[in-house]
Amino acid sequence: MRKFFLSVLMLAILTVGENYAQSALAKWEVNGMTGFGPSPFAPYASDPNITTSGLIRGHGVTTNPTAAANAWGGNSWINSGAAVTREQAVTNGDYFYVTIKANPGYLLSLSKVQIARYRRSGTGPELLGFQYSIDGVNFLSSGSLNLSSTNSSGATTAGNTVSGTSILQNVPATTTVTFRYVAYRNTTGGGATGTFYVFNDAGDDFMIFGTVTPVAPSATIATSALSAANFCQGAAVTVPYTTTGTF
Repeated sequence: MRKFFLSVLMLAILTVGENYAQSALAKWEVNGMTGFGPSPFAPYASDPNITTSGLIRGHGVTTNPTAAANAWGGNSWINSGAAVTREQAVTNGDYFYVTIKANPGYLLSLSKVQIARYRRSGTGPELLGFQYSIDGVNFLSSGSLNLSSTNSSGATTAGNTVSGTSILQNVPATTTVTFRYVAYRNTTGGGATGTFYVFNDAGDDFMIFGTVTPVAPSATIATSALSAANFCQGAAVTVPYTTTGTF
């Protein structure tokens, strides 16, 4: 009976720990959005101990003429009919990004970035490269989302897991993390009118998962000069003692 109880208790602890590690630090909802949405686009809910920039379009992304309803994004992700590499897309500003940092007194650990559902046109991007940076200048790439569907109802994605990325764990409040999604395609057929959106899903539509934990307080020990006068006054006192160990 005791063994069974301990097993149940351990399972409960692991479940709570997993849920805690996967808590959404910031959540975005595009339902009801029109006109491609604002940039920056603030989350509707976020942890009180983090600060985020919101979703921001790159300088190459435009918002004309007509947008899909219940969606955030833009067009001109692909500016020509030729194939476009990820590096070319970065130069062209064909991306969107978001920053996140811990507030003073906290450490930030990140586990996942999730686009719940996307929508794109046939002349839009075929791939969405995922990148991250801790200085906003030097970015590291971590795979790409395959945007194979052009269905008007959109399609889901698996998201991007970063829980095993050491530089994104226990990040101090002095460091801002930037996540960037770069839109590109390996085949011809793109065009300036091509669209990509974070599209409306049944639940939240864009999420950043992780934890924020308080910085452990540092111990300070005050010392001052000591003298025999502080302890012994009057007649001499003999204190017997025994020492052990090597000195």
